Amino acid sequence: MIKKVYIFVPIISILSLVISFKFGIDTSGGTRIDFHNTWRFIYDLNSDLSILYIKKIDFVHYPLHYPLHYLIISRFDFFVENKEFFLNTFFLISLFLPVVFYKCLVLKFGNVEKKKLILLASLIYLLPSYRSAAMWGNVHITALFFLLFSFFFYLKWNKNNENSFNLNILLQITFLALASYTRQYYVILFPFFFLK
Repeated sequence: MIKKVYIFVPIISILSLVISFKFGIDTSGGTRIDFHNTWRFIYDLNSDLSILYIKKIDFVHYPLHYPLHYLIISRFDFFVENKEFFLNTFFLISLFLPVVFYKCLVLKFGNVEKKKLILLASLIYLLPSYRSAAMWGNVHITALFFLLFSFFFYLKWNKNNENSFNLNILLQITFLALASYTRQYYVILFPFFFLK
């Protein structure tokens, strides 16, 4: 029975997420409201990047967060022209977030059975904030991808016991900077990275 848990939990987690997405069962209304309020910002950025420099911003339709997530989306006309296509594509991409987390777990806990790490990584699919953010193309997913890539390169650097400046250090700092410019509270991790 225990062996089946390692198979069924990831499958059931993904299925429940896909069903929730298909039928619009949102775990939090806030992310949906956030998406509808920021879609105008994405649309406006697509046609005019100078709104990034406006001092008096319409906070009803423009977010208070750093604009990297919105800027990335706005550069793709096929996303801006079709909201449904963007939401479907973003949802599919967000399904790979636990895969990146799994890769980090393997680097950190290489001696633990892989099926246990898969089970742990797949539990992300059950988190209400992840589910809601994945369904509504939220900034949290983009920031988490950048953050996990930063952790991945840090763990890779740490595992190899590299003491010199190399590509892994450059990549971990770059991805942490991207995560911070997507969600500003990740900037608190910079002292840890620099001290290490």
